[in-house]
Formats: sequence, structure tokens, C-alpha cells
Amino acid sequence: MRAGLYNNCRKKYKNFSRLIIPRLFCFILFLMMFPSTLRAQSTDMIFEQIFLDRGLSQSIVKCICQDEKGFMFFGTEDGLNKFDGYAFTVLKHNPRNSNSLSYNDITALLAAGNGIIWVGTFNAGLNRYDQLSESFIRIQHDPHDSSTLSHNNITAILQDKTGAIWVGTENGLNQLKPLDEKQVKYSISRYMSNPSHAGSLSNNHILSLLEDRSGTIWVGTADGLNKMIRDSNPQEPPSFLHYKRSENNNESLNGNMVRAIFQDSQDRLWIGTENGINIRATGKNGGEYFIRYQSNNTDNRNSMWDVYAFSEDLKGNIWAGTNGSGLILIDPKIIEHEIYTNDTQNPGSLSYNEIRSIFRDRSGIMWIGTYGGGINKVTRGAKQFVHYYKRSESHRSINNSIIWCLYEDKNGILWIGTHGGGLNRLDRRTKKYSYFVHDPGDPSSISNNMVRNIVEDSKGYLWIGTNGGGLNRFDRNTGTFRSYTHSPKNPASIARDEIRALYIDRAGVLWIGTYGSGLDKFDPLTGKFIHYRNDPDNPKSISNDFVRVIFEDRQGTFWIGTEGGGLNKFDKESNTFTAYNSDHSKKDALSNDYIFTIHEDKNGILWLGTFGGGLNKFNRETGKFSYYTTEDGLPSDAIYGILEDDSGNLWMSTNNGLSKFNPGAEKFINFNQNDGLQGNEFNGGSYFKSARGEMFFGGINGFNSFFPSNVEANRYIPPVVITSFEKFNKEVKLDRPLSDIKEIVLSHNDYVFSFEFASLDYTAPEKNKYMYKMEGLDR
Repeated sequence: MRAGLYNNCRKKYKNFSRLIIPRLFCFILFLMMFPSTLRAQSTDMIFEQIFLDRGLSQSIVKCICQDEKGFMFFGTEDGLNKFDGYAFTVLKHNPRNSNSLSYNDITALLAAGNGIIWVGTFNAGLNRYDQLSESFIRIQHDPHDSSTLSHNNITAILQDKTGAIWVGTENGLNQLKPLDEKQVKYSISRYMSNPSHAGSLSNNHILSLLEDRSGTIWVGTADGLNKMIRDSNPQEPPSFLHYKRSENNNESLNGNMVRAIFQDSQDRLWIGTENGINIRATGKNGGEYFIRYQSNNTDNRNSMWDVYAFSEDLKGNIWAGTNGSGLILIDPKIIEHEIYTNDTQNPGSLSYNEIRSIFRDRSGIMWIGTYGGGINKVTRGAKQFVHYYKRSESHRSINNSIIWCLYEDKNGILWIGTHGGGLNRLDRRTKKYSYFVHDPGDPSSISNNMVRNIVEDSKGYLWIGTNGGGLNRFDRNTGTFRSYTHSPKNPASIARDEIRALYIDRAGVLWIGTYGSGLDKFDPLTGKFIHYRNDPDNPKSISNDFVRVIFEDRQGTFWIGTEGGGLNKFDKESNTFTAYNSDHSKKDALSNDYIFTIHEDKNGILWLGTFGGGLNKFNRETGKFSYYTTEDGLPSDAIYGILEDDSGNLWMSTNNGLSKFNPGAEKFINFNQNDGLQGNEFNGGSYFKSARGEMFFGGINGFNSFFPSNVEANRYIPPVVITSFEKFNKEVKLDRPLSDIKEIVLSHNDYVFSFEFASLDYTAPEKNKYMYKMEGLDR
């Protein structure tokens, strides 16, 4: 905010060659060029919301699975949705086709391998979907036939280690075994509750199923948890042990509606009920009991969630989806949790607080199905950058969305300058915010609520530059401000009340860059300001009165970046300026006269961020410039801030996201809002690096913080599949899915054809990059 080798996204390759190509061999290489994060310092995250406008058929997502090729499947109340990262294919019931889905309300999904997806529906039975033949086989309840399913309302599906399919229904549990090699017909065994038989199911309304790693099957019902005991004789039916809530036993389940059962990577069994979360435990004598989850950082009342789903991320955190209380993220190591709910002020929050399904795909991405809010996607369990934004609740966030400056003091307190919200103080240890705003009736309050700059002097005072209120000195001990404003009657007052830059040099002198009245030097002993203004008749004066950045390099040389006057080197001994300006007739001149940021790297190279001319590298010995623009990989030619990490990479805020630049390799890696940034547009002057190496960048929707060493590349290599094939711009339907076809034979008449392909990694599909080649045609 101011005041072709590679191809992206879902791809279509078109050929208009009139060559005779009897066979097309297409080799597509997916390049992992986008970043991901494995970050430990925070559990804050961003939710990418996927609604009907992306192609999802309906906003209630009850179940999720992923097939062996990597396609994602989502069960909604209006069809089965297959997703390749770019587009949805929706499969629905067709009354004229008996091989179509039996009903559109999907209640349970299971990817069984070999292209088979088991689909449970609401009151229309079970479907076996064969992706190879693209047809459904229906398995349904017949009230006159006891060898059929016990009910048509399917609630859960499980495939055990033997390959048998277990189907939970509203009226009993069913086991399916194929009767033929084509798996068209099945024998079905029913297991029902029988009050006269203690070893039967505790209740016929099945809500959840799980087979643990020991091979034991657990059945969650509307009246307790059941543990299946299988007889050594496979011909004998299993029996069930019951676990229920007991009012006088705190080691029993906390509820009897067992909607979710999950085994984590540490073999702990998590049970979700209408009254919260239970963890199964075993005593010294082998007896089983349950620990009712209660966080170390909350009271028990806040743990009484109605739990519908569990999953585990790559870091071992447990995700619990609730009916109205949002997402609960539990760290089992410290027995604490965080709650994520919908925030109407934050488009990156959870879309809806009623959750019905959670699924981790094989790359580590977490998918959340909601009851009315579509799909939420969380990339690898945490967002890439911590996002601080204005929340709807008071005193729990920054009080203004537009951030102009950031500073962390010696005590670790974060100070934030806002556009209209004054100065914000954040103690990140206590997560407590304080606000300092202008009070017309209090001369010791901050002089203006538009805070553009913050620096700290050796005495511990904060100096605040404002846009319209001049300069402020803030005493943190008393909480009072002393303001210095322009007075037309006093030539020794500050030259202008609109400030864009503050800098304390190594001698402790405070310098002020004004927006329209040049550079000021401040003497705190006398309270007087010395002015350096542009004089059109003096080429050794500052080249422009709009000062954006002040910087002293390690040699003690002073550099001034202006808005429209280029770069100035300031000789403090002679009080003279040397200007470096753009000149389109010279390739080694400055690329643009709008300088917003200056940085000296660890090798002593001076880097300049311009507004419109990209990144400039300045050779101070020769006075020559080289530069990088969007043509070289920058996301934008407007650069607002530059920070350097411990590895020598430059991190730059721009008008189109954040960019990481490796000067040695001259390579850029770009991040955008989908990676967790506050937005794609950042603000000039809004950047800071703490003593610990943490970086801060502010923009139009709050600010981000991150440790560069924790931002790592995505190492997952996904499959690449063909998703569509056309001849003469008309899609060709083949006898099998394109993802299963290895070769397509074309005649010499098929000289116009095209195909679409996708990589089945869902981290940031718009950043996926590909290389492709036509053998015999492309070199």
C-alpha cells in the first residue's frame, strides 16, 4: 500500500501441429516450487474456505476420504464430490440409471483401494463405486430378506485388516464379504442389540467404527462404546464388551453418544461423546478405564463439547470437531488446547462452528467438513505465518487493520503503529493489548492516531512519528507523550507534522524524514530542529523533500531514500547531498526514483526497494546499479520493506505478497495470502526484525510474524494425472478414467487436440508448476 517454460494452475496443453503423430507420449514433471511450513512456535493457523463458488455441490460436508491416486472425495447432502485441487466432479443419483448413486445425501465414505470407494447414504443404502467403470453397485436393505443390510441409513463404514467391510447403520452393524471375484454380490452378516444377550451390541444405532492396530474393532453407538471380541472360530459370531457412562464413576465415559473413535500415532484411543472427550487407558492389572479430557488451561465446563470427529496432524496434535463449539486443537504433550471458531472479521477463520468430518491427506493437509460452511483446508496443520488482525472482540487484538510500523523493544514488548487506532502495545507472553490514542483534552496523550514510525533511544524513550501530529516522545514509565509539532512562527520547530521516517544514528542523533519538507535533525537538549530542504538552485541540496527512508551503513555513510527524487548520499560534515537518479538511457542507473526501503546485507551490499522499479543492487564503489523486477521472479515491482535472515536471504514485502530472495542463486520464492499472509498488499515502512531473528511485516489487514528458519519447502511429491482430453475442442469420453490410461493413439486427422492435467497436492494448487514436452516436436 503506497499512502515460458513453467506454467501454473490447472493446465491445458494444446497442439495445433499438422504433423502425423501416431502416438502421443506426454511426460509431465511436477516441480515443487512453492513453500510450506513446519513451524513449532505457534499453533495459530489460517483456514482456506472452499464453498459452492469453487464447484462444491453443497455446503454440508459429512465425510471425507482420499483414494490411492490422491483424489479427494467429499460427501455432501447433494452428491459425491471428487476434487483434483482445481475443480470438482460431482456424482449424483440419476433415476434413469440404475448404476448411478442411490441417493445424493452422503453420510459415510471409505476408500478401499483398487479404485473402489464405498459410499453410504441417508436411507438409500450402501454404494460400491468402481472408478474404473465409473459405475455404482447398490447394496440395500430389504425388509423381507434377512441376508440384506439391516437398515438403509448408513452411518459408518470400515475396512478391516482382512479386507472385510463393516457397515454401521441406524439399526445394527453389518459385515460384508464378497461372493464372487467381480465383487458384485456379497454375503451379509448382521449384528444387533439383544437385551437378553449380554454379549450383543449395546445399541443398534451405530455412530462410529474403528479398527485399532491390534485388530480390535470398536463400535460407537447411541448408547455407549462396544469392544468387539472375535471368537477363534471364524464361524462363531463375535461378542461385545460395553462401556457406558456411570454417574458415580469418573473413570467411565463422560457420555453415551459415541460419535467419534480415533487411534493416534501413540496408540491412544480417543472417544468423542456429547459431553466431551475421553482417552482410553489400561491399569496395571490390564483393566480398562477412561480419562476424561480436561485441559490444564481451562475448567471442566469448557471441555464439555459435543464431539463429531477426530484426526491427528503431522506434529501429533489432536483435532476434534464439535457441534457448535468449533475446532479443538489439543497438544497431548502438555495437555492444553486451543479453540478455533468462526470470526466474521477474519476471512481466514473457520467458516462454520459445526464440524462433521476431519481428514488428514497423505501430504499432511488437514480437511474439515462443516455442517453448512463447506470445506476448510489447513495446509500441513499450521499456517505459514502468524497473522495478527483486528478481531471482533475488544481488547483481544490490534484495534485497527492498517499497520504502518512495528517495533519490539528490549523487554520483548511489541509496539504497533496503526492507521487511526493510535499506538498499540502487545505483551505476547500474556497476550494482553493496550492502546494509546489521542485525547483532545489531554496534552500528554499521543498527538495523532496515525502512527507511522517507532524508534527507541538509549535512554529508553520511544519516539513516535505521526501523520499530522508531528513527533512524539513516549515515556513508558509514566505512559505520557510529549509532542513536537510544526509552528509557522518558530523556524526551529519541526519542519512538518507529516512524518515518514525516523532514524537514530550511531551517535544517538535523531533524524526525521518529513513528507514534503525534507530532512530534519533534532537536538533534544535544545528541542530545536535543523532543516535540510531541497533547493532547486543548489545541486548539493537534498534532491526531494518527500523523505521515505533514512539509513546509516556500517561505514558511517548516510543514505536518504526519497519519493520521486531517487537516492541521496548525505555528507554530515559538509551538509551536502549527492543524488542518484533513474536514467532510462543507462542500464546501470537506478531503476526508479521512488525509494521506500534501504538495506545493507552481511556482505556490505546495499539493496534498495523501489515503488515501481523492483529491487536494486547498488555498487557504492562504481556508483552503478543492477536490478531485479517481476521479469526475474519478483511478485511485484513495488517493494516496501527488506529484511535479511541468518542465511543471507532477503525477505521483501511488496504489493503482491512476500518474497524470499537468495542473492547468490538469484532465485525468488514468493508467498501470498493463501500461505497465511495478512493479505497480498503490504505497507511502506511496516517491517522489523527482532533481536531473536523474528520478522514482522505489516499491511492492510494486520501483520505477520515468523522465524525464517522455520519456513521450509514442501517435500511432498504428488502424482500428476490427466484429467481431460479433447479433440477439436470437444471432450472425448473414453472407456476408462483418464487417470488410468497410459497411452492414447491418434491418427493424422487428429491434428488439433488438447488435454488437462493436475498434480494431486492441495497445498497451494495455484502455485503448482509443471514442465511438459512433446517428444519429436519439443526440444
